[in-house]
Amino acid sequence: MAAENSTPLWSANTEYKTGSMLKTSAGNIYQVIAGTTGSSQPTSTSKGTIIMDGTVRIRVLGEYDYGWRVAGNSYSDGDIIINDTFVVECIQGGTTDASNPSGPDKDAAWGDSDTMEDGSIIWKRITKTPGDGVWRNSNTPYPDGMVFLCDAGSPEGKVRLYESLPGISGDTEPTDTTGNNFLNGGVTLCFMSSENQGGNVNIDIPDTALVNTEDNDGITPDIANATPWKAGTDYNLGQCVISNGNIYSCVYDGRVTLFPKAVFENITTNIKTGVVFSFLAGTDVPTKQSFRPCQVIVKNCDAVTTAKEGATNYFGRADNPDIEVKIVND
Repeated sequence: MAAENSTPLWSANTEYKTGSMLKTSAGNIYQVIAGTTGSSQPTSTSKGTIIMDGTVRIRVLGEYDYGWRVAGNSYSDGDIIINDTFVVECIQGGTTDASNPSGPDKDAAWGDSDTMEDGSIIWKRITKTPGDGVWRNSNTPYPDGMVFLCDAGSPEGKVRLYESLPGISGDTEPTDTTGNNFLNGGVTLCFMSSENQGGNVNIDIPDTALVNTEDNDGITPDIANATPWKAGTDYNLGQCVISNGNIYSCVYDGRVTLFPKAVFENITTNIKTGVVFSFLAGTDVPTKQSFRPCQVIVKNCDAVTTAKEGATNYFGRADNPDIEVKIVND
């Protein structure tokens, strides 16, 4: 689906959600990309404060004891209970139902307002499912609405909670057209396309509603954070790229431990330009044997090369002998 003139114009100091599109006065179209956490975890515990964690804009939810609700115990408004990444807040204080051992767990009968009664207490879900929360990792992209859990370290048994928010644009209109992610105020942007004087877009922006999410061996494509495809770039399972108006999801990240004999057979792709399956130097993959070469047989695979890059041995380890690679096609 081509981007239309209805793409909203960039505006200074404006909140933009991850995955949304915006256009500058110069006709450049950008997509908002999920920000990336910093190299060290945040330390603020002042509830309600909004800070930056790397390029992720986050709201401080506070510091709490790490533990789950106890049947028959009393809780006050604002108390938080935590079961791994499932987080629940007390919004009406009282005493829990002593006859209910589990209480407001993820499988409880939650109402439309994400609340439930437990004795004289009313609980509200902060994370609707455990998947809406995560133990924070550094240098990692997270979408809007994710709840971070950080071990406070001291005092022991405490955990800090933060929620990722949509970013806010800066004071100056973006001009970057390299295709690399960059920060505009508190919003991470990536250049997608530009319009000519007639208002036409020179590349298509895919309609994500039409993306096939089936037959990916249980891997959920991260469509909202799709970025332009780049050569020589590492991608993890589920990451998505945009190329020629299409969205592609990474369903194999190339990581494999080789046995004495490995066979790659009937690997096909609809990407016919460039090499999509390659045995290259420097990838640092251990083999099962170091005293004699592994044999790799490549049979009936599309767009395969065994050409080395650089002068080092295959797979980058000094204790690995050179790989014996045979190309076999029927």
